[in-house]
Amino acid sequence: MKSIAIALFFLLAASAVLAETPSPIELAPTVSAKTIRFMPPLNGIMAAGVRSGLPTVSTSVTVAYDEHGNVLAVKLDKRTGDKSLDKAILAWAALVKIKADGAGSGSIPIKMKLRG
Repeated sequence: MKSIAIALFFLLAASAVLAETPSPIELAPTVSAKTIRFMPPLNGIMAAGVRSGLPTVSTSVTVAYDEHGNVLAVKLDKRTGDKSLDKAILAWAALVKIKADGAGSGSIPIKMKLRG
């Protein structure tokens, strides 16, 4: 079983610069962006997070993927306390594409500051 670590920060930071808005994601120290092929927009997670009223989100999603990097299954490792936000995170993770040299699974950490 392969493990992956994905830096959501780098991709969101690039899109935040383009959108001229500050990035809400904090970088985890051991995260690498080298294993990602496609990162879907985080708009759904951000919207659900703001609606939840939570100041921050800190969770991770385990994904199983095939030899082409397509996500086959997702599992939220730690619930956020808001069902709508949990669903948005799972829907987002299902769209991620992995740079894979074979089938495997791994965890995607998600750390977001939603306000303040």
